[in-house]
Amino acid sequence: MSAVIVVVDTPWFAVSDRQGAIRIEGVPPGEYRLHVFYERALANVLDAIGRAVTVGSEDLALPPIAISEAGYLAPPHKNKYGKNYPPVIVDQYPGRKP
Repeated sequence: MSAVIVVVDTPWFAVSDRQGAIRIEGVPPGEYRLHVFYERALANVLDAIGRAVTVGSEDLALPPIAISEAGYLAPPHKNKYGKNYPPVIVDQYPGRKP
């Protein structure tokens, strides 16, 4: 089982639909930085596709954003305490202590 939790310090965020489209309503006019998160993308890839956005009084449509998984490496799985698992010893009976 796994989960991804993203915490943002803003009321203006969106989760894409099945087609990858998003809509963020009620954003006041101003200058903003658009950040993108995708759990299988590398941090430097996500930083590179972020962009400055100027919101005015009319709807703003941005060009499509493409996220590449090229170079993605799955991080090693940790136990529930965030630590590495102990090494597996396969040459002894599991009920006997070393």
